[in-house]
Amino acid sequence: MIGVSAGVTVVAMVVGGLTLGTTQAAGQIWRGVLIGLNSGLNLLIGWWLLQGLTYGVAVAGGLALVGYLSVVPPVAHSRIYHFILGWLSWLMPMSWLVHAIGLALLILSLIGFLVVGLPFRSAFFQVKRFGWHWSEGTFFLVGGWVADMNPGQSGFDLGGFIFVHRNWAALVPAQIPSWDWLIAHETGHALSLAAFGSIFHLIEALDENLPVIGRGANAPAEHIADSNASPREYGYIPQWGA
Repeated sequence: MIGVSAGVTVVAMVVGGLTLGTTQAAGQIWRGVLIGLNSGLNLLIGWWLLQGLTYGVAVAGGLALVGYLSVVPPVAHSRIYHFILGWLSWLMPMSWLVHAIGLALLILSLIGFLVVGLPFRSAFFQVKRFGWHWSEGTFFLVGGWVADMNPGQSGFDLGGFIFVHRNWAALVPAQIPSWDWLIAHETGHALSLAAFGSIFHLIEALDENLPVIGRGANAPAEHIADSNASPREYGYIPQWGA
């Protein structure tokens, strides 16, 4: 049953990712469908993992419910809800794949810093800053070879980990308004991971970054993340803010 549900989710997320940025009505419908599917899978997988515990079903159901509440605009726009959703994302099975990838890249960045950055003073491997965004459960790393491979020289998110290029400040104010805006935008992706799941996150990463066929900054995931910061000139999808 979980396998069938996962297959349906993949198809729905591909179709949904292609239509989220079309009409407002279609976008709202598909966001609801994708959030519902992701919440359902969190419930099924969580129940399967916790079935030996007395309150396993209740825990799995609670996590699924928290994710599903992101379909309700007043709730999804609340900073209190962002705090809850961001931190509970670490416990949601459908978020684990991207969290794991982000953690692996963080560890590789730190290894590169210790092995190459420190002894050889290589700017490409230097880690300039490491911290956490407590209000929404994300961690950020400025510099390191993973972040510095970003051709856009800004930042990107993989789960609860945000990787920021060492030269991000050179983009201000040409492409990004400020550090706070950049972190809020990337944290918007982390919130979307909790609501939509790892499959959506990875599909939209391809949509943002594939040459020619990818939509880049116009990918729906970008517009959704913008709503956690502030809208760009071309508009945004009001998932995390009105």
